Amino acid sequence: MINMSGRTYNDPDAWLQGLQIQYPCDTQYMVYNPLTHKYYLTEQAITGCGIDLVSQDIDIKQFITEVTENVYSVMMTEAPFNFDFNCMLVAQSESRMADRYQTRKYFEQALQYQAKYKDINGDIREWSGINVGVENSQPVYHKNIRREYRHISPATIDILKSLGLLFNGVIQHKHLYNYKELM
Repeated sequence: MINMSGRTYNDPDAWLQGLQIQYPCDTQYMVYNPLTHKYYLTEQAITGCGIDLVSQDIDIKQFITEVTENVYSVMMTEAPFNFDFNCMLVAQSESRMADRYQTRKYFEQALQYQAKYKDINGDIREWSGINVGVENSQPVYHKNIRREYRHISPATIDILKSLGLLFNGVIQHKHLYNYKELM
């Protein structure tokens, strides 16, 4: 991925040095695309997770895009009323957590969990979820995940919930934010 936001920092050095970080921003692990208002993992983050897409002959850019789309689609499906607001929160690394760096790293971790899950399982939306070749077969996806989310890592869903990005209720004063200015 290329530097899209215009603000690139070295993670974690820039934060440890106390630099004034402007959000949204890029690091060697995650970049922000201002056209789509979404964060994407970098190739360095993918290989850092232990994922070897080159030997599997998988297009890395397409894989990274699909991972991001998977995560943001859950946010859109679960919280359509607050989707733009939630995207602004992600872009600004804001959440219930006091530390913006921790919030950013937590969202990055959600993307990494999804990348690992996708690497191991592929796109299992097309699967029935049952291994018919095995007697007394169990579902191949986590039993507590709704069927439409079986292609999403349970750890990713947990992180999105903990960051408040799946909340679809009323958020007071949300209308006071200029989302496009902050994304």
